Amino acid sequence: LMRFPYLFDDLPVEEQKGVALFLCNLFSTSKGSEWLMYGSTWKLDEERETCNVKITARVAGYSLVSYTPSLQEYGSALVYNIALKETKAMSVQKNKNTEEELPSSDLNYGSVSNQ
Repeated sequence: LMRFPYLFDDLPVEEQKGVALFLCNLFSTSKGSEWLMYGSTWKLDEERETCNVKITARVAGYSLVSYTPSLQEYGSALVYNIALKETKAMSVQKNKNTEEELPSSDLNYGSVSNQ
C-alpha cells in the first residue's frame, strides 16, 4: 500500500490530493497513525529500503511545497498530525533520568573565516 505514495512526486495532482487526504484520514485512529509512523525498514525493490514514516514525511513535504492550495492544506495537516505523535526513540523517561544524568558534550566555539 505504501509503494504508491512513495512515488508521490511523479503522480498527477488529483492523485496526490487523494493520497495526502488518505494519509491524513489514517491519523484519525490510533492504529492508523501507528502504522504511518512505523519506522522499521522494508524493501521497496531489490536496491532500496524505506519505511512508512519516511514515506509519510515525503508526502507531507511534497504537499507543503505544492502550488495547489488544497494540497498545501493536506500537507500542513499531515505535519500537524506527525507533530502530535510521541516517538519512542525520542522520549526520555523523566522518573529515571534527571537533567544532570543525561549524556552531554562540551562544544568548542570559535570564529570561522569567510573563506
